[in-house]
Amino acid sequence: MTKITVITVVRNGEKTLEPTMLSVLNQTYGSIEYIVVDGASTDGTVGIIKRYDERIKNGEFPNIMFRWMSEPDKGIYDAMNKGIDLATGEWINFMNSNDIFYNEFVLKTLFDDKKYLPEISLLYGHTLLQNSKRLYLQKTKLISAKDPMPFCHQAVFVRTATMQEMKFDTNYKIMADRGLFYRLYFAGSKGHYVDAAISVVQKYGYSNRSITKSRTELNAILRSYSMITPLMATLYLIYAAVKDFTNKCWRKICKKNLT
Repeated sequence: MTKITVITVVRNGEKTLEPTMLSVLNQTYGSIEYIVVDGASTDGTVGIIKRYDERIKNGEFPNIMFRWMSEPDKGIYDAMNKGIDLATGEWINFMNSNDIFYNEFVLKTLFDDKKYLPEISLLYGHTLLQNSKRLYLQKTKLISAKDPMPFCHQAVFVRTATMQEMKFDTNYKIMADRGLFYRLYFAGSKGHYVDAAISVVQKYGYSNRSITKSRTELNAILRSYSMITPLMATLYLIYAAVKDFTNKCWRKICKKNLT
């Protein structure tokens, strides 16, 4: 049976980590390596990890091989790279704190009694975006030169050998995942599309913290592959700055109306 590695990166996630861990631990697939990389949390996160570590050691989740670490890191992608270094499964998925698998059968559906061609480096599918109590299906398009990353990273599995060769470029603080998949595409990596929901993620995640910073990094990635001109990059940055400013004003108005 193919061993699958799932990596969760977290820091100060005592309110969000447990559902993520349970979505991995309750998978019905028979061979899962689960790695949690904690960034030296100062809240109750480590206590949650230790509690489930003990439950796994007591045999409650016999299909799980569990490892975890807690130490300072240089950002989310540095922590994700640490998880990659520890991985021993054939495929890696990142299900970070506050995200979950669509259901307990995701890994079984994708990997039970299935063999993928050696040239396939990526398996990817759909994501449900969660906004308050509502879910929105985000159907994934096929990988193309126009968009080598049409999926959320929570909805993709990458061969471990490929990830350990490439890793995330930590010079990018927000868009390193997109940078990775652009590099994989232009290096000739092949993907396999799965018409199924894989993950449920928060609508406003890490890359939405600053539209301007995200766009700056994305522009750098696109320009490195000659996919946009300097003029287009400038126009996109102006648009992002205006959108950032508008969002900040709107949040202030909503906050004022609530007080």
